[in-house]
Amino acid sequence: MSTLLFIHERLAVALIMLTAVTAFLSLLGLLRRVGAGGTARALIILSGLLWILQDILGITLFASGKRPEEFLHYIYGVIGPIFLFGGYAYSKTRAERGEAIIIMVAALLSMVVAIRALMTG
Repeated sequence: MSTLLFIHERLAVALIMLTAVTAFLSLLGLLRRVGAGGTARALIILSGLLWILQDILGITLFASGKRPEEFLHYIYGVIGPIFLFGGYAYSKTRAERGEAIIIMVAALLSMVVAIRALMTG
């Protein structure tokens, strides 16, 4: 296994954990009726940036001749950051509780996509 592939796989695990923490913090804010909070908002942006880094590594791996086992892996690489950045942008138009729900759902959807991407890689 190449070093770049190893980093790509480990960053996927980090992304899964980061989106899980983001969803959990949003859930806590929702239950406490205070909204998502600055930490959850920052983490969803950080998750999106990490996902873009994953995409860059994936493109580099593709250019070097390493391909995933399934074509769906490419689709997951595209929709993951769309969920995160789209959820963040849409959440800014909502009140605190709505913001927490949107960030939580976006993080959970992205987490599921990351898990599936790891399974198809």
